[in-house]
Amino acid sequence: LPDKDAREAKFKRDLEDMLQLSDITYGDMAEATEQYNYRDMDRLITCVKNKVIKAVSAEYGDQFKAIEALKSGTFTLNKTLFESAKEEVLPTPKDDVLAAIAAWEKKFKSGLQE
Repeated sequence: LPDKDAREAKFKRDLEDMLQLSDITYGDMAEATEQYNYRDMDRLITCVKNKVIKAVSAEYGDQFKAIEALKSGTFTLNKTLFESAKEEVLPTPKDDVLAAIAAWEKKFKSGLQE
């Protein structure tokens, strides 16, 4: 898994050209995604971008006004929007979690057969 510095750098690299931040930092995003691998982060960043596009389009209606709002920083990525995306994109379960789930399912299924 990428460490905090790597996650922070990825968020910055993938998001800073598109939008500005308000009440959240790239460091905050990195802290909140400790269990995310790079593929998980790519999915999360895509979700964040989609949510930003939908929100700014809904707020400004006109495509050119929406783009200007992003460029000028009038519309920013905030913690609420990031957390909303994070709720939709969970980290991929790790091997130990998958093993625990498999063991529980096996135990559950054997209990049904008794």
